[in-house]
Amino acid sequence: MAKQSAENQRSIAAVNRTLRSIIEAETLEHYFWVGGKIQRFYQSDLGHCYFDLVDGKTRIRCMLHDKVRGDIHFDLQNGLDVEVYGDVRFYEFRAETQIFVRDIRLGDVAFAERPAIDRLRDAGLYPPQKRLPPQRIRRIGCITGRSSRAIGDFETAYQSAGERAVLAPLSWTYVLLEGERAAQSIVDAIRTLDNTDSVDAIAIIRGGGRYDDFAAFESFEVAQAISQCQTFLVTGIGHHRDQTLSDQVADHAASTPTAAAHFLARHCLSAASDLQPKTPSRAVAAASDLQPKTSNRAVAALVIVAAVIVIVLGIILLRASM
Repeated sequence: MAKQSAENQRSIAAVNRTLRSIIEAETLEHYFWVGGKIQRFYQSDLGHCYFDLVDGKTRIRCMLHDKVRGDIHFDLQNGLDVEVYGDVRFYEFRAETQIFVRDIRLGDVAFAERPAIDRLRDAGLYPPQKRLPPQRIRRIGCITGRSSRAIGDFETAYQSAGERAVLAPLSWTYVLLEGERAAQSIVDAIRTLDNTDSVDAIAIIRGGGRYDDFAAFESFEVAQAISQCQTFLVTGIGHHRDQTLSDQVADHAASTPTAAAHFLARHCLSAASDLQPKTPSRAVAAASDLQPKTSNRAVAALVIVAAVIVIVLGIILLRASM
């Protein structure tokens, strides 16, 4: 092969610079999501992470900066199903194309397998932002099973706590409490009541049972719906010993349905007393009316006594001079 002329010769560095300019002209700051499994994971001494993102027989190298890695709430490891967000860069030293990762999240399979509380953290919903009860409750939307014994306990405790004219009326939404469709049934009820303007508080109640009976209230879907609910929400699930993930994210978690009823009734009564005008009692008003009259009479009596004394002294002095 004939020797090439000097103008046709290039260094490896020059070739790689050309490749970089071509590739990054089309990809730099064009951000996208792409998913796959992590392989060949490596973390440098500086804390940067390098790994291959693999989808079947195809792969691409990824680089995750230490500053971004600090915002990730799960451990990166080989075999983990993830989605990365970033743009494509070209590393000249090795002529290697890689995704410069700006964000990373678990893929659908890995996300579904994570504990519900970790998924809430990833979604920014845990720890929960609990709210105070509204100043006035016009109606309480209650969610429970149609045949739940908690209904009777809740209604009895609620109605016996105060005057019916003061307590907010209750409206009942019946859902499935157990089984595969229970979580979605509860989620639908929460979102429906949350979009009902006249409902100012929501109560989710159910009676006691075995640990497996509370599976729906341990689910990510129900906990997410409670966390995202804009209406003040109270739970009264099971007995004193029962504490579900739904209780943890609710605005107020009562130990039983009865305790939930007492809490809401007390708030209705307290709100009603705060709205009443502060007028003085009849006894206080009467005392205040009598006070100036009594003081006037005392002054008049003192004046009369003084006048009598002056007259008596005048008579005595008159007789002594005669």
